[in-house]
Amino acid sequence: MVQGEESEALRLASASADRQDAVDKHPVTPGEVLPVRELYADMLLEAGENEEALKQYQIVLEGSPNRLNALLGAATAAAEGGDTALADRYYAVVRDQTRSGNRQRIGLGRAWATSR
Repeated sequence: MVQGEESEALRLASASADRQDAVDKHPVTPGEVLPVRELYADMLLEAGENEEALKQYQIVLEGSPNRLNALLGAATAAAEGGDTALADRYYAVVRDQTRSGNRQRIGLGRAWATSR
């Protein structure tokens, strides 16, 4: 983000996420390819607002349980916010989802490094 415009970008992303949440999804179509709320959470995480980022990822996960990007983001936000127990729980779900797949994807290294 451009320095000085961070709060405006976050405000606009939050409003966009709220707007997308308010739109009904047709029952036959799949969910969003990339939910705006998840993008908003990514922005919050990048801005160092770990607690709020975690809340936003959790909202995404309520509507799309076990969504990999949101799980990785929630785990990262929890870890960077100091809640290692919660981060470990999210990482455990990520490991379960990716056990048989390619682990070279960005973000998976940390999930597998925390494996217990």
